[in-house]
Order: sequence, then structure tokens, then C-alpha cells
Amino acid sequence: MSAYDTAAHAVSDQFRAGLESEYGSVGRQWLAGLPQLLESLCARWELELTDLTPRHGYLSLVWQVTHRSESLALKVTVQSATLARETAGLLAWDGRAMVRLERRDVELGAALLQWLDASISLADVPIGEAVEAAGRMLPVTPVVERTSASAYENARAQAVTSAWHWSRRNRELGDPLSPHAIRAGEAALARIDRRSEVEPPRLVNHDLHYENVIRDWDANWVCVDPKPVIGAPEYAIAPLIWRRYRDPEDSVERVRQLCALAGLDGPLALDWLLVRTIEYLFWALGAGLTTDPEICRELIGHLTSERSPL
Repeated sequence: MSAYDTAAHAVSDQFRAGLESEYGSVGRQWLAGLPQLLESLCARWELELTDLTPRHGYLSLVWQVTHRSESLALKVTVQSATLARETAGLLAWDGRAMVRLERRDVELGAALLQWLDASISLADVPIGEAVEAAGRMLPVTPVVERTSASAYENARAQAVTSAWHWSRRNRELGDPLSPHAIRAGEAALARIDRRSEVEPPRLVNHDLHYENVIRDWDANWVCVDPKPVIGAPEYAIAPLIWRRYRDPEDSVERVRQLCALAGLDGPLALDWLLVRTIEYLFWALGAGLTTDPEICRELIGHLTSERSPL
């Protein structure tokens, strides 16, 4: 058995099940061709598999490889528009607060990335240190050429379209939110929508959270697995509030800290937090989550109460 066969055989049953659930027979065929894919990529990019057992997320696999003695991460997944957007975003970030992209082949679903220390993330350090590190990342928003901006979702446009269905989704999910909360969310979105678009268009990370920030080998914090969208940096704060959640008052204070660190607009950040938390509540309930919906309801209740900071 070749090293590539061994590496493909080491893929966990959990990953195999998730890939088949997402892609069906396409996922099974992709797994069957994985040894040949790895061999082809290693030959083309002059790589050697360092560790035959891969790490994995939900839909991607990562092997440690070496290129002329330098350790790198070889990421492979089923070819999709998602990988194309994520790697295009990484090219725009160009290693600034974000994992560095060395090479990519979108048609083969492959990316060669900077090798990082995954043994510790911002989820493992004191919250003050985590907030400070995340605050330094928020204003790093690369400019996107207008000809390329259409390849990404526009955060504001997507939110406006989604809000048209809030009342219906609320009814279908058993009215987890009061009509007052829905109206408050719509008012927050209206305030967002009245603001001028960021000029020129810039990328922000839809999924900036503590577990997705790990260290490089010089102990610098680096974000991985970005979900790039066009928008304002205030949009990106919400996951940093949902994760490591304590209570609503602490959440509002954390927003203020992040805005102060990043030089952002506090009221705009709170408006985005309310809008995104409503969206997240509906998604979490639809996905059958239990803890996160309770966090969302408590936070929405505080943001829309008489004591509201909005």
C-alpha cells in the first residue's frame, strides 16, 4: 500500500459520514479517488506527506506536508464555489491576520496553506487576551476590486432579503420572538441600510470566532477558515459575542471593548449584533440546537428591552 493509500485510508468514519450526508454519491466517489488526488498534488507541488493521518473539519481534510523542508498544510475538499471564494479571500488578505495561502487549485478542490500550531486557540486563553487579539483582526478588511466583488455575498443585501421572511420564520418555529423583538430587529436593519456602503468594497469574515484563531510558530495569532463577505467590520463582531458567552451585560461591554480596540462604530456594531443574532436564532432552532437558541433569546431580549443599549 502506498503512502497515499494509507493517508486516504486514515480518514475518519465521522468525516466520511458527514461528507456522504452532504454530497451523497459524489462524496463517495471523491473519497474513492483521494489516493490519486493526493499523489497528483504532491507530485505537482513537490510535496511530501509528513503525517499520514489527516485533521478534518466538516467537509475538508488537512495533511501536514513538507516542501523543501518547509512544513505546510495541504487542504483538500470536494470542488465547490465555497473553496473558490475562501481561497480568493485568502489571496486578498495576503497573510495579514489570516492564514497565508501558498497555492490553490480550485478545480481540484485543493489549497496549500501555512502550517500553524493548532494546539491552542483563542478559546483557550483568558477572555481579555482573546478579545484584544480579535480586536486587532477586525479592522483588517482588504479592498476588493469592483469586478470581483460580485463573487461574494453582500452582508447588508443578504440581511435585508432575509428579514423579509422573519415574521414567517418566527411563526413556523413557534414564535420564539415577540413581535416587539422582530420590529426592533427590523428597525436596526433599517438603520444599517440607511448608512452608506463601505467604499471601496471590502472583505470581512462572517465566521470570526475564538476557535478559528490559532498561533503561528512565532506565537502570532492567525485566523483560519474565513467565510469572506462584502461588508463593514462591525458585521464581523457577532460570533465573538455568541462564543464564550456569559450574560447580556457582559456581551454589550465586549462589543464596546472590541470597537474601542478596532476603532469601530459602537451603535452600528450593536445593530449588526441584533440582526445577526435574530438570524442565528432562527438557524439554530431549525438545526435542532439547544444551548445556542437560549443564548440568542436572552441576548435579543436585552438588546430590545427598555434598558436596551441600542
